[in-house]
Amino acid sequence: MTNSDWKPDPNFTIETPRLIISHFLPDSLEHCEFLVDIYGSPEFISATAGNDLGIDTPDKARAIINGRVKAIHSADGHGQYLVSEKTETAPRPVGVVGLVRSRPEHDPSTWLPFPDIGYAIHAKYAGRGYATEAARAVIDYALANWGRRVMEKLGMENRGTFNLTNFAPAVVCALPGMKDLNEYGFDKLVMVSKEEEAVSS
Repeated sequence: MTNSDWKPDPNFTIETPRLIISHFLPDSLEHCEFLVDIYGSPEFISATAGNDLGIDTPDKARAIINGRVKAIHSADGHGQYLVSEKTETAPRPVGVVGLVRSRPEHDPSTWLPFPDIGYAIHAKYAGRGYATEAARAVIDYALANWGRRVMEKLGMENRGTFNLTNFAPAVVCALPGMKDLNEYGFDKLVMVSKEEEAVSS
């Protein structure tokens, strides 16, 4: 259900040992200037196959926050977030992380029913593991605060709890048409026994 009255909460944060994840605020010149910087960087344009978004002024960045960013949060309850590095003074913007449904066209019937995790870390801060840290934090927050029913509402099925390589046991959801997860590259998944699941819950 769309919430047309949605506004970014300036007090909303998701924290990790090194990062603070927050909403983009249209009235923050720092946030707007950072969007200009990262989306106009040669590295970002190259990574998106030469797709220059044309966000070259703070006013254009503010329009994006008030337009697309707000619209996605209003429609889905989640969207793009600012990633900032913790410092001894004020948080320093370093990237963007998002839990966003793909919208290839304006027609809602073409939108994917489930969100992807996406991220962009400014080249000056690349190679520090910030993208992984931010993505994991958003996923953990979504599971803790929105619950597994969110995935079910998106048409996905709970396939149970699995041990994932390099991760703690996690609930795995998949689309109904995905019958054997091994066919999709999950060959290292090992189903957790009922006894193990009871101990971890």
